[in-house]
Amino acid sequence: MGKEVVCLNLRSFLAAVALTTLMLALTLAPPSGSQLQRQYDPWADINDDGLIDMRDIAYEGRLFGTTGDPTKHVVIKHDWSEGNFSFSLGPNENKRFNISAKGFETLTLYIKAWSRDVHSFQVYLGFLVNGERADEQVVTIRSYSPLVIMIIPPQPWGWGWPANFRRTYSVTFSELIVWIWNNSTSYALWGNIYYHLNT
Repeated sequence: MGKEVVCLNLRSFLAAVALTTLMLALTLAPPSGSQLQRQYDPWADINDDGLIDMRDIAYEGRLFGTTGDPTKHVVIKHDWSEGNFSFSLGPNENKRFNISAKGFETLTLYIKAWSRDVHSFQVYLGFLVNGERADEQVVTIRSYSPLVIMIIPPQPWGWGWPANFRRTYSVTFSELIVWIWNNSTSYALWGNIYYHLNT
């Protein structure tokens, strides 16, 4: 009876040692390779020098225990903008489009238009400064034939047939009015206006 108790205790002891060894091995084992790779976090780089080091930690240490608003202010700089309009004008119809140019240095304007009889149309450009007209231009332009549209589609803007009208302006105005007039008394006019603003 005594030998059986000793054997049972020895077996229990050895099982406990093996289990403890296994648990220690799993606890102390290094993590897998993918977990060892640490990625740079720009929010942790306090002085924005591209390196997270003791300078960042020292700064955090000096501020330890302080409280405040946790909102981080992020400035997003928009140094360009673009947009386009489509138009479909019946005989003697016109349509107006407004383009805001505030905060930009250059505005490039493209107009592509086509009609069945390839007639001319007029574009009125009004340059406004704080709602007041500062300058204006009136341009007469010939439209494309619809056959050109069937061969070379008008989109995207960087490809295909050229614009009927293309101008780049230095922005000395806050808003540009583009007014398209269909001069024909018989035929419709279709087209697109594309603009690109840059700083």
